Amino acid sequence: MIAEGLALFHGRRVLVLDLDSQGMLSRMMMSQVALDAAASERRTAMDLVRGYIAGQQGALPYYIVPRVSDIAELRNARDGRRVDLVPSHPQSLNEYRLTDTALRTHFGGQRADQELAKVMQPDFQRLTEYYDVILFDCAAGISPTSLAALRLSSIVLSPTMLERNSINALVDFLRIVIESDVGVKDAITRPIYVLMTMFMRSNPAQQLLLDTIQRGIPGLNAIPAPISHSTAIQRAVLHPGEGAARMVHEKYGSSIGELQQLASSIDIVLGTAQRARALPDTRPGHLLAG
Repeated sequence: MIAEGLALFHGRRVLVLDLDSQGMLSRMMMSQVALDAAASERRTAMDLVRGYIAGQQGALPYYIVPRVSDIAELRNARDGRRVDLVPSHPQSLNEYRLTDTALRTHFGGQRADQELAKVMQPDFQRLTEYYDVILFDCAAGISPTSLAALRLSSIVLSPTMLERNSINALVDFLRIVIESDVGVKDAITRPIYVLMTMFMRSNPAQQLLLDTIQRGIPGLNAIPAPISHSTAIQRAVLHPGEGAARMVHEKYGSSIGELQQLASSIDIVLGTAQRARALPDTRPGHLLAG
């Protein structure tokens, strides 16, 4: 929704990297046929990371699958707006563990996530000439690839369900990883934003949590409007199949207003980051880790 909303309503050129081993995002954005083809051609995010381990740099564009959105207005856009993807294939589940081990072995006594971020940064810096936004979809937890994405990112966005355990887990992550891990804390100086999802307005417990978050939690900034738990959104995330395209109102239906509101909120966050880059910063701009 973030990638498509920014491209559709704000003319952004968006690149998404799916660093989650389950590949759920990739299955939402690509047909199974196209995803299988990317895996057979070794054009997945894990292939990219393995390339970095092998000392391969400058080849990042090879792994990018162009114009993956099935929204017809984006496929046919003539003004540059687009959503491209470096996908993850579900068959990579076991490879993620092997890759994490290989990263730690390759970089020896050094922090694997820190060294990986250093290796990746020049490629992503070059890509900012072609993309307005680069969005990392990270797996839960503290794998080297997820931490490297945090180091590279100017903005951290955490989609979080509105229930107590999820909020507590997010706060614990911030306390343990961001505050206690000095290396990561020094690398992340931008605000952390929380995006509330699966919201049911009729649920009083969720409404109470939403009010609490919107009033403010130390270290967090809330994206104003939550994303509802709706049938329209559940339908939108199901890919229609190879070669299929649909108009945005066909894909998102009654949730199109939420899509537009979300895109506008994130665009404001990007604008804030743009102004903040007047301060010294070695990271490419408009990188988000989700």
